[in-house]
Amino acid sequence: SSSSSSSSSSSSANPPQQQAYGFRAALRRLSEATGMKEWFGYQVEEGNPQSTYQNNSNPLRMVGVKRNKVISGLYLHQVRNPVSSVVFSSQSSVCSSRFGQLRAACRLEAQLAYSDLADLGGIGVDPVFQTSSALYSPRIASHPWQFYNTSDGSNEINAAANPFGFTYTPVPGFPDGYPLFVDAIQSRSRVKKVIQYVSDGQYLHDTLTKELHGRLLVYNSDHHTFVLWKCMFVWGEDGNIRLTQDFLPIPAVDYAHALSAHSLYIFVPDWTIVLLVLIHFALVLGDVFASLSLRRKLDSIPSNLVASEMDSEELYRRRRKAKARYAWREGYQWLLWEGVLSACMLVALSLLFYYLFALVPKLSTQGEFQILDAESNAAARFFLLKRDESKWDTATAAQLRNLLAASHSSAQLTTADINLALAAENMSLPVMPLAGSNYRWIIPLDPSPLDGLVESYHRAERSAAIRSLYELFQGIVLVMLMIRLIGFLAFQPYLATIGGAIRAALPDLIHWMVSFLITCFMYVGLVTTVFGHRIEAVHTYSTAISSIFLLLFTGSRNSDGQDGYINGLLEEGVKQTRGEVVVAQLSLFLGPLIFLFLLYPFMIIIMWTPLKAMRLRRRNAPTILEDFWERLRWIRQRHALKAPTNKTLDAFFDWMLLPSVKYSWWYQSVYGAVVRGMAAAATQSERAAEIQRRTELAFLTDQGMRLNQKKMAREWIRTFGTNVHFARDVLLLFELAGTRNSRSAMLSILNKADQLGAESLLSGGGGR
Repeated sequence: SSSSSSSSSSSSANPPQQQAYGFRAALRRLSEATGMKEWFGYQVEEGNPQSTYQNNSNPLRMVGVKRNKVISGLYLHQVRNPVSSVVFSSQSSVCSSRFGQLRAACRLEAQLAYSDLADLGGIGVDPVFQTSSALYSPRIASHPWQFYNTSDGSNEINAAANPFGFTYTPVPGFPDGYPLFVDAIQSRSRVKKVIQYVSDGQYLHDTLTKELHGRLLVYNSDHHTFVLWKCMFVWGEDGNIRLTQDFLPIPAVDYAHALSAHSLYIFVPDWTIVLLVLIHFALVLGDVFASLSLRRKLDSIPSNLVASEMDSEELYRRRRKAKARYAWREGYQWLLWEGVLSACMLVALSLLFYYLFALVPKLSTQGEFQILDAESNAAARFFLLKRDESKWDTATAAQLRNLLAASHSSAQLTTADINLALAAENMSLPVMPLAGSNYRWIIPLDPSPLDGLVESYHRAERSAAIRSLYELFQGIVLVMLMIRLIGFLAFQPYLATIGGAIRAALPDLIHWMVSFLITCFMYVGLVTTVFGHRIEAVHTYSTAISSIFLLLFTGSRNSDGQDGYINGLLEEGVKQTRGEVVVAQLSLFLGPLIFLFLLYPFMIIIMWTPLKAMRLRRRNAPTILEDFWERLRWIRQRHALKAPTNKTLDAFFDWMLLPSVKYSWWYQSVYGAVVRGMAAAATQSERAAEIQRRTELAFLTDQGMRLNQKKMAREWIRTFGTNVHFARDVLLLFELAGTRNSRSAMLSILNKADQLGAESLLSGGGGR
């Protein structure tokens, strides 16, 4: 009885080993005195059996109207302020000042409230051990050592021997803090208990909590897209809690599954881009090679030689150089442009393949991480992390046996307690406790599931970042290609209008853009300085810039569809000084005046002036349709009529002018035959034309006796111009015809021509 009273007076939270040994000896003496038979019972596995719901099903958790599947669960991570920044010691300069006691952090109550807290120590309480909580359990509360390490110096209990509800765990990629995970497979009733546990366990604190990070990964099977919800709550010094959140879409492209399902259409977009990039590379290499070849040809011939000293080979090279000087080639600035464009394409393709083959295949649509030791059946310590059962050894089992033997040292003496104590002392090493049962905290922590979960979030963030970076480079490539296209289409006057106008207005546009940005930043600084303390939309410089640009481009509407900061400038019910009222009125007046009525018209005028000049310049130029039909005519001549192109003719002439070809015997023979044939054809053609002309003139002369001689002379002068031998030919023709009257008529025509001032036209070398 004395040993019983002494043991009952000992602390139940931390039973000393010496009292445990004395208690077991007293039990042994008592059993021998009463003739009790020693029976050590059966060794059974402890722990609460897992629910049928958890064992027999894996429920799907959906969020959103599109039924997005939740992957794993909701992860929260709290970051706390240092205790020293919230509570000051009584000897500090802040608290020892004249008005130090007016600070809440210097009051004795605050110092006592935070006395048992340490940086990165335990926080909160376990509601199962608090009588004020609905989760309170008297049976569990009387045995805290079954769920926590209650030995001296343990960081799992506070100064009052009450268990902490949450403990510090290092998590890679996050600041030092306190992780909390809610598994998606938990039932509704269990989730209600978890929410009650977090609320009653004081996970968050109004002054100590600094940030709360949240992660939730979902998957939409209809659109084959992952979405990562990334949020951060920030406890501000002004008492406000601000939320910043991002929704990161991650398109899931699984080539392996597409091949197995014969869904080859999924390859079309990406590999079409690859094909276009390869074609562009080939065209760029061709342009670079042609430009460098022409440049090398121009630089290979010296320019200080005399023509008389050159041989045929040198003259040919000179002719080629003169031709190459005016040949089309890429300028150095465009070669640099094409190099940058090709580099951007290569970087974009590298990012795309890294995204498709290294990041997305590692994103799983199944929750494959068991973060908590018992998701659905833990009686206390709901957020105990997964234990590493592979590290269960003899030493850990012996530690558990000692705890079992000492667990009844503070209990009242009953037959069941005596039997359990004797069994604990004499039984063999216990088996490993099951998940969710007592004494699971003895098994070492297994950080791999939590690290794997966090790594999946980081991988999703990297995937979204790589995808965004790829789209950025894709946009840069498209803009550069558009500029290059404008340069290629500059040959057509109508198509060159827009590009020429932009190029002419570019200096003024840059000046306008700089002025616009300076004006915006000054206006943002004004509203942030004056109204940032009470208007959320302009509280910080970044949010103010976003609000201003939303006002300019969407008409005083913010991203949530509500009125922006404009309505908050003169909000009713808010007391403002006269200065604030004046600044608010000026902001409401100057904002639309500057941005909508001054800066925008300037940009329109800057663009309109060169555009009007370009339109006047191409007024009489061929239209796009005319050039198009001309191009079709060229194509028809080339393919249907087999007409050689200019490039073909140029190449043929270059070959014909080669010295080795030009001075060969067969070339001279062919050339002589061709020249003689062409001369004969030309002579015959000229003779036939001359006879035709003389015949027509004879007919006109024969009819001239009935016509006005003046008209006949004018026709003769207009037709034959300065041909001085015409009169002799005509007279000879008339003599052969035997027409003396016609001869006299011709003499009359000649005299009339002299009277009309045709002497200069008929004279050749000074004579008639």
